[in-house]
Amino acid sequence: MKALFLILILTIPYLFFAQTQSKYIVIDQFGYRPISEKKGMMRDPLTGFDASESFAPEFPYALVDATNNVQVFTGNSVPYKSGTEEASSGDRAWWLDFHPLKLPGLIVF
Repeated sequence: MKALFLILILTIPYLFFAQTQSKYIVIDQFGYRPISEKKGMMRDPLTGFDASESFAPEFPYALVDATNNVQVFTGNSVPYKSGTEEASSGDRAWWLDFHPLKLPGLIVF
């Protein structure tokens, strides 16, 4: 019980300083090892429950260090399946490839 209380107390400050995250940028994990392949996706809903919304990616995209707001990497996205709608998701998507970034630390979109 004391451990749970301690964890709760330690995480409260992060709730107040949390970054706004986009539901249109999708990654498969919260962090990457410096030498690991690092990819993500951007999605634009075309059909389905969120089809009334839209997302237009900016080019190039940038990864920003949240502690000091400095860009640490920029890159270009690549259309997934030539920009056609993916039937299983109803989204048009773009790949984000940021594997050249070798800085240690947590990357969160």
